[in-house]
Amino acid sequence: MLHLIGCKKMQQQLCRPGVLEELFEGDRAKAAELRQCFVPMYPADAVMAEAVLEDVRNSVLNDPLQFVLKPQREGGGYNIWGDAIVETLRRNDQCVRGRGVRRRKELASLILMKRIHPKEFQAIHVKEGEAVVHPSSSEIGFYSAVLYNAQTMEMIRREDVGILVRTKDASSFEGGVSAGFAVLNSPIVVWCVCCSQSQIPAFAASSLHFCFHVRETAERRDRGRAEVRQDM
Repeated sequence: MLHLIGCKKMQQQLCRPGVLEELFEGDRAKAAELRQCFVPMYPADAVMAEAVLEDVRNSVLNDPLQFVLKPQREGGGYNIWGDAIVETLRRNDQCVRGRGVRRRKELASLILMKRIHPKEFQAIHVKEGEAVVHPSSSEIGFYSAVLYNAQTMEMIRREDVGILVRTKDASSFEGGVSAGFAVLNSPIVVWCVCCSQSQIPAFAASSLHFCFHVRETAERRDRGRAEVRQDM
């Protein structure tokens, strides 16, 4: 079961109305807070068939550049963009209506996601020993590890284990490192004073300065300062 957590289909299921509320045992405030981190995601077959998603269907057919169609694959190079989204949805929808459970399953495996438009910045990309400056955008991923009892499914331990920054050419739709569309970046942890008087952590990577306004306990903040002083 835990192997499914990172799948795109699981992300799409978490976007369904009422799912977070059920997971948080009816705590609507906590569910609403987490949902602010989401972008809309829909099963492709439902977009083409369900009346309740008519507005979404019209949006993607009229302006497909605001969406991306994702299969259940990883590594980069498999997503569908632009007019190809409209072609794929219409072709598969016609096949589903005409014949075949198989084509229905293929369409259901695709996920329609609203595109994220990150800020662009100048960054140096080093590939095959050559350094080139590109208008770029970055994605930061936070990793965690969990240990469960296989019989009782009781969580024994959970902790944050690291971060990963991928930087790509802003003109590229894809962002896979192994597929050659992006490069790995090495962020460093710094302390800065932002829009408020309190000090909060930030991540600096190349010329890009990520500033995450996160709420931390005084204990964790003080521990971070102590670690920074010790490193110095």
